Parts: sequence; structure tokens; C-alpha cells
Amino acid sequence: MMYTVAWLKSAQDLLASIWINASNRQAIADAADAIDAQLRADPYAYSESRANKERVLLLPPLGVLFEVEDADSFVIVYAVWQIKT
Repeated sequence: MMYTVAWLKSAQDLLASIWINASNRQAIADAADAIDAQLRADPYAYSESRANKERVLLLPPLGVLFEVEDADSFVIVYAVWQIKT
């Protein structure tokens, strides 16, 4: 089953800010693309559960907080942050 992935505007804005300020913009873009692909294919595979229905996925150099709506095959990304290595 494929999921539809939607990023809240606030998460999109955070991602844009991270990208603008990144020393390696390609790494940020690649991680965001990989996160989208992972969440579309199987949002549970490499993520960890959090309070309520929230989950966290870390794909350095990014991490995301999201929720899965299985009945609708829908994933909502609430937040994104840069993982400093």
C-alpha cells in the first residue's frame, strides 16, 4: 500500500529555512526526498512511536515528526529538524 504524504506549511517553512542555511544543500534535498519516499512506501518501517499517534523518522541530516492515518493511507509531517553531526 502506498501512502500519500503531506507536509504542513510550518514544516515546509522549516525545511526551506534548513535548506537555505545549509552548507550542503544537496544533502538536505536528498534526505527530504528519501524521507518522502520512505513515508510513502512504509511509514512504520524505520520510524519510532511517540506520544499519541505521533512518530519520528531520522534520516540524517534530517529528522521529522509525523502522524499516520491508516484508514486514509495518509501521512502528515508536522515538523522537521536538522541533525547536527
